[in-house]
Amino acid sequence: MAASRGELRRQVRHEPGLFPILLLLANVTLEDILPDEHHDFGDENEDVGVAAVVGDGVEDFRLSERLEMLLESEKLPTFFQQLEKYAWNPRDCSKNIYFKEEFPLTCFRTKSTGAADAVRGRVGFSQGIHMWAIHWPAQLRGLHPMVGVATKYADIHGNGTNSIVGSDDQSWGWNLSTLTLRHDCSSIESADYPAAVPYDGFEVPDTFGVVLDMYKGTLGFLILVGNKRCYLGDAFTGLRGKVLFPIISTSSVPCQVTITYNGGLDSQPRSLMEICKNFIMQTLENDELDKIEEMDLPQTVLKYLLDEE
Repeated sequence: MAASRGELRRQVRHEPGLFPILLLLANVTLEDILPDEHHDFGDENEDVGVAAVVGDGVEDFRLSERLEMLLESEKLPTFFQQLEKYAWNPRDCSKNIYFKEEFPLTCFRTKSTGAADAVRGRVGFSQGIHMWAIHWPAQLRGLHPMVGVATKYADIHGNGTNSIVGSDDQSWGWNLSTLTLRHDCSSIESADYPAAVPYDGFEVPDTFGVVLDMYKGTLGFLILVGNKRCYLGDAFTGLRGKVLFPIISTSSVPCQVTITYNGGLDSQPRSLMEICKNFIMQTLENDELDKIEEMDLPQTVLKYLLDEE
């Protein structure tokens, strides 16, 4: 039930603590808080998926709250040594995959063998939400460029040029050329991904994000369209209870694929402060952040919302 501005002020006077204020904020609209001349802040639908078509025809694929938190989190690797920790594993790959000392985040393949090759990441994930970026130039992908996740038991050696990722029940992958999914060799290849493309003539860009949410047990992918982040939706579900590693497989020569770990959040419950702040910031557009200062709120709350010390 929405609260009036008067009710908000009374709540602040009687319970000036930060938690009660933010709890109330999470249940009111901006019209209840801002002066009367401010209104019409757009659609409040928070569902993940296709929300609207903007002027240039690009569909807006909304980010989930947990993914939004991850992307805005400060828990990102800041040192190259940390990035190396999450890189491809030179000891867990097909024999035709090799590495160069000066490029530890990139795997290479230059020898044509008539069979596909694969490489797993160094670190497996069983909890939390994690994201890594894959840079795989479109001209170096070949027929079956597969990206996904796998257990440590998944096969990494191919017979023929068919994709390795998704060839058994221990790996889940997305074919970047056919835009289809594959698992347990079953042709979920009839399952197109994404189900709805973000724009006409969609092709997977050279760089894109992989999102593994072990809290929900889902795998999905993220791209940039202009300066807008678009989550393409959940590609696979039912992944909880497993330990999953990043993986790619390729039959292309030459080929080079770079992995960059972008960060993760553990599975601990989010604090009430974080939930309420996230709600408010999602309601405001980027060019409307200055309206926060127009809210009739204590300075402590304003500083928290604006990330000020």
